[in-house]
Amino acid sequence: MSFPFFQCCGLLGPSKETGFPATSVHYLSTTFLKEVEEHGLDRNANLYQIENLSSNEYGVIRKKGANVVCPLDGDLGASYVHCLNEEDNVGEDNYMLSYTWGYTIGDIVDSLVEYCASTNQSPKRVYVWMCCLCVNQHRVVKLRDEGKVVPFEDFSNTFYQRVNGIQNILSMMMSWNEPAYLKRAWCIYEMYVATTSSECNVTILMPPKENTVLQKK
Repeated sequence: MSFPFFQCCGLLGPSKETGFPATSVHYLSTTFLKEVEEHGLDRNANLYQIENLSSNEYGVIRKKGANVVCPLDGDLGASYVHCLNEEDNVGEDNYMLSYTWGYTIGDIVDSLVEYCASTNQSPKRVYVWMCCLCVNQHRVVKLRDEGKVVPFEDFSNTFYQRVNGIQNILSMMMSWNEPAYLKRAWCIYEMYVATTSSECNVTILMPPKENTVLQKK
């Protein structure tokens, strides 16, 4: 059995010993939202709209690293996260967000900001690994177009190591009564890996507006 390389190439990266850079919640809620707005979108845009990988025109994510050399392979075109600096913006991951690209950036940010507040953590020190920003989307498009595949077993083993390396998984569910998350095989697989591992802590997140509606039911 093989698995499309473009769906897992971001998992075949450095080992946990070298760390996984991730964006802070503070950065997402400030600078990233501002970049989305400067691109002509707003907080109601989903990630497919923010970065349309089927288009030759760069969106917010690919544009960031288009002229930056990737530190992993030395080629032009870097992941979004490799373009960031300063401790308040980027650091070694301490959380992994499990989500779908169909979620809006506003709902994602609101969920993460609320999580920081509810757990008394500084948004500047909660670094969240998100595939859209931490996987090199330039390589995703290139390898997809080349039709590359890897054995599912290799993909599964590498993904298992990454989830267990990060350990703290934030699974975002919305809407509260019909979660899109549960309709995506990839998300279900992420949840399966996380919940069957004794090393992982799984937290279910919902946007504050969803929590409000649910509490009224």
